[in-house]
Amino acid sequence: MIVYFRRQMKNPFCSVAVSVFIQLLPFALFAQNSTDSIRVDDAADILNFLSSDQLKGRGNFTPELIDAGKFISDKFKEYGLQPFPGNLSFYQPFNASNSKNLNRDNLVWNGKTLDQSQFLYLTSEMMPETKTLIDFHVVEYNGAFTDSIYFAHWMDSTNTLILLKQIQSNHWQDSLGRFPLAASPPAKSILFVSSSESPEKVMITTNREYKKNILFNIIGVLPGSTKPNEIVIFSAHYDHLGLIPSPGDDIYNGANDDASGTTALLLLAKYFAMRNDNGRTLFFCAFAGEELGLLGSTFLASKLKPDHIQVMINIEMIGKTNVTGANSFFVTGARFSTVEKIMKRNLQSTSIKVFPDPETGHLFFRSDNFPFAQKGVPAHSIMCSDDNDECYHQPCDEARSIDIENMTRVVRAIALSSLSMIRGDDTPSRINGNQLR
Repeated sequence: MIVYFRRQMKNPFCSVAVSVFIQLLPFALFAQNSTDSIRVDDAADILNFLSSDQLKGRGNFTPELIDAGKFISDKFKEYGLQPFPGNLSFYQPFNASNSKNLNRDNLVWNGKTLDQSQFLYLTSEMMPETKTLIDFHVVEYNGAFTDSIYFAHWMDSTNTLILLKQIQSNHWQDSLGRFPLAASPPAKSILFVSSSESPEKVMITTNREYKKNILFNIIGVLPGSTKPNEIVIFSAHYDHLGLIPSPGDDIYNGANDDASGTTALLLLAKYFAMRNDNGRTLFFCAFAGEELGLLGSTFLASKLKPDHIQVMINIEMIGKTNVTGANSFFVTGARFSTVEKIMKRNLQSTSIKVFPDPETGHLFFRSDNFPFAQKGVPAHSIMCSDDNDECYHQPCDEARSIDIENMTRVVRAIALSSLSMIRGDDTPSRINGNQLR
């Protein structure tokens, strides 16, 4: 298991509770009930970027997937969401290989490589850029590492190196787990170093093996007002196939699969942040590693208590309509819980219909809902198309092939159909894991 900041934090959702400071949401003053805030123009802007040639198909372990993750993280910050409980940023790293004990940071201090027990690096960067002494403002302390030191530099406008000249006790970084967690990531990078030597030459880099083996889920949280320990998850995967040598076009842009779902995720995050009236806590999760075998969703499912998750709504391939036709979507694995029934009832007065689950292609078992369904969570994917679309996993899966207006109508329908579950009025039936075997 990789621990991003090398400490254990407690929270009511995992096996371990953290005191989360509820930050003021910048959109709270603009709360509204209308889904008109889910706009075609916004959907087009997001989808066009995520599926652009610039991102080269968002392949796993590529710099372009990092760029896509930063884009999503910046949107979560803009909307006023909070990081996953216990995290200092919206990034949740996970080991996507068989490598073990991967440390992110390597620190060379006056020509010597410091042991991991001698420093702690806090940064909101997914893959931190190399920094040297000239990149830091240096501050020295002679006492023990305390929360006063920790918070005094939280909002520094420059990167800060904090030298603790008094040698700290073993595992002093664990003190961080006892400090209250700030509501947002540090404004700049903070490097804590325990050393009797003043810095003359410093270089901190990201380990090469870490870069080769780590992927990131991007998770934003909107705390619930009346049932904060009950979770509703919205999700989509933001990775795709990347570059594959092909006649004419090497870029597998993945506009429908699954820039469309990731676009929906961001539109919903903004919408519910603007409403700011959710009774249950909302998790907005952009998963990496889906194309490698549901790696990101499997990791998150292992970190949450299933009983706390009331429903998971994963969004896949809603930009094309070869299964449903216009103004409709289907719920994979609909027979396993009452989620579809609740959604249908909530959409009775709208023009959007819930298409019957075609139950073809084992779609329920092949998307990011499944690791949660295996644990009994009513977890399903909302889709409009399937593998039979001619551009599925092909270079022609580009933004120009997406029906953006219909896609936006579907996103509005997802928002409306889930409202009763988000308020806490409806609780879907649990999935019987035995039925999935």
